[in-house]
Amino acid sequence: MSRNRWHFAISFNPSDPGAPDGTAFYSDGSLRIEADNVHLPPRHLRLGKKELFLFGNPIANGRRDDFAVLDVLERRASLSESVTLLNGSFLVLVYDAGSKELTIANDRFAAFSLHLHRVGNTWWAASSLKWLWDHVAFKQGVDEAGAAEFLFLRRLFGDRTVAKGVRYFPAASLLHIASDGSASEQRYWRPDYSKAAPKESELPGLLADRLRAAVDAHQSDERKFGLLLSGGLDSRAILAAACKPTVCYTTCLRENNESAVARAVAEGAHATFYFVPRPANLYDGVLDDAVFLTGGEQTYVEAQFLTYADRWPESPDTFLIGLGLDIFFGGLYLPKRPARLFGRQALHYKLNPIAGDFCDVFLSNVSYRLKQSDPNMLIRANQRSVVRDGVLHSIDTVAARGRDCGARAYDLWEYMHIDTLSRHYSFPMIMSVRSYADCRAPALDNDLLDLSIRMTARQKVNGTAYQKAIATLSPALGRIRNANTNLPASISLPQQTLTKLALFALHKTFGTDYPVAPGATDRSWPSAKQSLESCPSIMQRVGALPRSERLAAISFVDMDGVRTVVDDHVAGRADHAVMLNLLLTVDRVLDRTAH
Repeated sequence: MSRNRWHFAISFNPSDPGAPDGTAFYSDGSLRIEADNVHLPPRHLRLGKKELFLFGNPIANGRRDDFAVLDVLERRASLSESVTLLNGSFLVLVYDAGSKELTIANDRFAAFSLHLHRVGNTWWAASSLKWLWDHVAFKQGVDEAGAAEFLFLRRLFGDRTVAKGVRYFPAASLLHIASDGSASEQRYWRPDYSKAAPKESELPGLLADRLRAAVDAHQSDERKFGLLLSGGLDSRAILAAACKPTVCYTTCLRENNESAVARAVAEGAHATFYFVPRPANLYDGVLDDAVFLTGGEQTYVEAQFLTYADRWPESPDTFLIGLGLDIFFGGLYLPKRPARLFGRQALHYKLNPIAGDFCDVFLSNVSYRLKQSDPNMLIRANQRSVVRDGVLHSIDTVAARGRDCGARAYDLWEYMHIDTLSRHYSFPMIMSVRSYADCRAPALDNDLLDLSIRMTARQKVNGTAYQKAIATLSPALGRIRNANTNLPASISLPQQTLTKLALFALHKTFGTDYPVAPGATDRSWPSAKQSLESCPSIMQRVGALPRSERLAAISFVDMDGVRTVVDDHVAGRADHAVMLNLLLTVDRVLDRTAH
């Protein structure tokens, strides 16, 4: 198996006590657990007369300590009670070898992805959909509704996958498989939208306290920590709250505004800093490794830290990442538009109204949908309305759960993102690090999530409380400019708008310095087009897409449309890089010869 891949897989047949497999992490014949290159490795403990398996980083009583977790599990009569008290990112398996019963529970974010598939009386579960497809799921074929949803939205919602008969294990869930192979499933936690929003004046202090507690908990064991540091706010917030020495790393194609700000942030925290050049052709030769990790849930190109195992100086065994904080507290995906002031586009935002059918508005306006190209180019003309209706139905299925929790309007819009957060398109950043090291996102914390749910959209849309919380934790880091605006991070976005206007007036009148907005080359990642075209081996795959048997077998796909998309991109008539990456991901995940 490639060193760029990791996976764990579970097979369970309570009525077929076969021979134990000595090569597995655990095997007694009925239950087999395979774990290959998993960071952290799973742990096997005893829970009374039962077997306990822990994946990831469960937190109990504010500590990252497996025995504290064991203590919580032992003190409660049921697993559903116990896991409600656990925090962090985890997957828990409890197995009664005597009665042949297995129970699986995960955290409130589904941070360790699990794909479920049943064949007869055998249950299969795997972290990688690609692994599951190659071994057993291919026999039932493609879930075309899942493939359509992926092409429209660059991710999937709910529990559907691109493989028929395979579903994604939703967050905060508990699955019990009885000795006769029957199963029952429950969600042990649901967000509560009935609580009153915190007062504006209280928010920065509340958020600062909870950020510090979350980072303390994630750094409460003896590990060598590294931080993936950008010039924005999320990783800065982690550094501001860090209780232990943390080596900081920034990666870009070349030193630029992003890396300069990140360096200043690290120096402001008296932390060691390293700039790590990013290969322009990062995915050349590792396309199938990236697809193995993302598995038709997200595009392969989101595995941003793949192949970095030997690039990080000092080689930390645990990386911290800021993913999630801008979603929870910065209103990243709220429906919004830049405000305008004196005829100029401002740095702060105004909320857009959600008018009309919620699902239709969401599909047409959510910011991460496929919008650089029209997905209808790939769909047979006589099936476009049917395909779109299927995507809308999937969105409505998740929205209905949100409404049952009391979410309406903007709360419902945000529920779409936090329901099983690991399905979000950026999650492969964490998954790519896990191919060589433990990776923790302190934002994946129960108390932070609860606070986010209580906040109103207006309290989030410009991230003011979030900025003030960072400045509360570290005034020095708050004073350093934000690489997204090149103005001090502690200044609210409305204030930054006024500051920039004033500085512009001074610049025009007196010729003073003026903070120039960062350009495309000042970002961490290259554009999708740059990333794609810098990889000759992947461009060869692009050229072969019009001849793909996997795509042609999907009934709604118009292969003439695929050919047009490929030809127009290669000839430079259009930039279809994002769409091509989606097609490449689907094609490779369905190809059982891809290794």
